[in-house]
Amino acid sequence: VFLFTGADLYGQAEKIKLWKREFERKHGGDMNISIFEGKNPSAREIFQAAGSLPFLAEKRLIIAKNFLSESEIEEQHAAAELIQDVPEFSVLVFSEAVAPDRRTSLYKKIQKLGKIVEFAPLIGSKLQGWIEKTVQQKGGGIEKDALIYLSELIPGDLFRLENEIAKLVGFTAGTRPITKADIDLLTQTQLTTSIFRLTDAIGQKNRKVALETLHQVMESGEELHRILSMIMRQFRIITSVKDLADQGLGRDAITAKL
Repeated sequence: VFLFTGADLYGQAEKIKLWKREFERKHGGDMNISIFEGKNPSAREIFQAAGSLPFLAEKRLIIAKNFLSESEIEEQHAAAELIQDVPEFSVLVFSEAVAPDRRTSLYKKIQKLGKIVEFAPLIGSKLQGWIEKTVQQKGGGIEKDALIYLSELIPGDLFRLENEIAKLVGFTAGTRPITKADIDLLTQTQLTTSIFRLTDAIGQKNRKVALETLHQVMESGEELHRILSMIMRQFRIITSVKDLADQGLGRDAITAKL
C-alpha cells in the first residue's frame, strides 16, 4: 500500500504513468488495473478490486485518487479497517492532490502498514536541472542565464513549464540554444504569477529581482494602479494567512477560509 502526496502534482502524475506503463508491460496490459476517482467509490469497491484475483497475471494495480481528501469520514474508517487485508498480489496506491489530514485513522494505517511517498516541489538548482533535462529530452538546448530566468519566471508549475519548453524548443528547432529573448517573445507571463514573484522579492528584500519584475509587468502594458492593487491584495492575503496560522488553523482550513 502506497500514499502519494505533496505539492509536486506533476511528479505524482509522472510516477503513476510510469507505474501503469511498467505494470502493463509486465502483467499483460491494463485488464488488471483499476482506477477510482475521489469520493465516488466506496471503500468496499476499492478493496473488492484489491481482493480480486489477477487475470492471467501475477499482480493487480489499484489507484485511488483523492480518496483521503474527498471521501466521507465513515468511508475512511471503513478503509482503515480493510487495509490490513490487502492481498500480496495487489498494489494499492492512494494519490492525493491535497495534503491529507495526518490525524485520520486511514492515514495512520497507511503510515504503519504501507509507504508514504512525498513529492516535494522542485526549487532552485533541482528545478533548473529538471528544466535542462526536459529541454534536452525534447531535442533542444538552453543558455545558462535563460535557464535561471525561466525557472524564476514560472516557479514550480511543471505542467506549464513543460508546455513552454515544448514551444521554445519548437521555435528554435534545435538549431541553437534557447535564449532569454526567446522566452520573453514566446512565454506569456501572467500578471498574477509576476505579482507573486514581485511580492516574494520584496519580502526577501531582493531589490534587483523586484525592480526587474516590476518593469517587466509595466512593459507588458498593465496599468500602474492595477499593479499596485494586486500587490496590496497579495499582502492582504499574506497577512490573513499569518493571522489564521496564529489562531492554530492548518493549511486546509486556511485555504477554505480564504
